[in-house]
Amino acid sequence: MFEEVVSAFYFILPLYLMNALILVLWRKKIITNFMINKEVFGIGRYWDGIFLIIFGVCLLYYIFFNSWQLGLVMGSGMAFGVLSSSFIKRRIGLKSGSPFPILDQLDFVLGSGLFYLLFFGTLYEGFFIICLLTLIFHPLSNLLAYKLGLKDVWW
Repeated sequence: MFEEVVSAFYFILPLYLMNALILVLWRKKIITNFMINKEVFGIGRYWDGIFLIIFGVCLLYYIFFNSWQLGLVMGSGMAFGVLSSSFIKRRIGLKSGSPFPILDQLDFVLGSGLFYLLFFGTLYEGFFIICLLTLIFHPLSNLLAYKLGLKDVWW
């Protein structure tokens, strides 16, 4: 079981790293203010951020697994998941930055899982372990980012 957890963590690590990097780049104002339809997705969703997610995840999966193609699938899925959660939150009347427990933590994992399923015909190995890990690590990493002054809210 321990080996399965480590393997699942290693597989999703590029997405975890990209998720943290996007926050740092946005906070440092490296990501511009060229928003993707504020009414549909709210504030905080930018075209260059989406492209950076896809490119960055491609690069990270190439470094970790020697497969930019896997990175393209996972990065596109990550971007889709993040945009989808913003879309859902706006449709139910939540403002940008409002918490939506579970969806906020799993959006990028669910999006990447969906794209992996569409391209490869199966969920990636350890998908459910990754969901559980993410529900633990994501809130902890958000709390750390808040304590470091990288986020305005702990969630």
